[in-house]
Amino acid sequence: MQTSAEQGCIYVSNSQQPICVSPEEAGAAAAELINYKFTPPAVDIRFPHWVVFIRNELERLYDPQTIYRSGFTVYTTLDPYLQQQAQQIVQEQIAGLTDRRVSTGALIAIRPNTGEIVAMVGSADFYNEEIDGQVNMAIRPRQPGSSIKPLTYTAAFEKGWTPASLIWDVSSEFPPSGNPTDPRPPYKPVNYDERFHGPVTVRSALANSYNIPAVKTLSFVGIYDDPTTPQEEGLIALARRMGITTFTRDDYGLSLTLGGGEVTLLELTGAYANFANGGLRVPPVGIL
Repeated sequence: MQTSAEQGCIYVSNSQQPICVSPEEAGAAAAELINYKFTPPAVDIRFPHWVVFIRNELERLYDPQTIYRSGFTVYTTLDPYLQQQAQQIVQEQIAGLTDRRVSTGALIAIRPNTGEIVAMVGSADFYNEEIDGQVNMAIRPRQPGSSIKPLTYTAAFEKGWTPASLIWDVSSEFPPSGNPTDPRPPYKPVNYDERFHGPVTVRSALANSYNIPAVKTLSFVGIYDDPTTPQEEGLIALARRMGITTFTRDDYGLSLTLGGGEVTLLELTGAYANFANGGLRVPPVGIL
């Protein structure tokens, strides 16, 4: 904008017919503008967590100037019907768990053969500040509990075990890190029912989510790569091949198989999709 001061006026010359504004009027308008509280226009977004996720994906793929100046038309994998069903399911489940002080949840649905994310629920209510609803828990690392056990047994299958392999579910002690030279007190896992079940198959141990057999299995396959071999071995290497990128610490112990590490729901769901694909890895995708 260009201005010129003549005869006590400030001429604003960004229009075909310049307007004369007195210095007093300009000063008053400037003061009013400084004190004005701008309110952004209300925008009703149907699936806000998904919109933010896709925007972040675009910013990862392209520089911001390209995104916001090029006028992209973005096609995504979301299925609106399934998304609505997913949101309803999360809300209903959370409503039934209020007596356990559960206030939010997340859900991811993926087509295994294509990796297409068809539903993503990041919280029970995006607009509820009391539960930090704008935080997308579907992509935030969280401890997965026993849902990581199938990966541990998969690592054992790569070393020759089968679903019929026997594991002794008895009182057991382990070095916490899995390293026999670990000087710390031994790690003694317990089952959720605080009982021992004797010899159990891998199939039975996984179906019943027994903790002791899972820890024994991780002790067998190892946590980290074996530096003496060129192959990528151990649970973390397998998890990485299955799409989990959050096992980045160097101090994991055998409790990793019980959920002692953190993963995102999106990556864990993508890892489970490998099972549905018969072992074929198809990365999750949100943009077509």
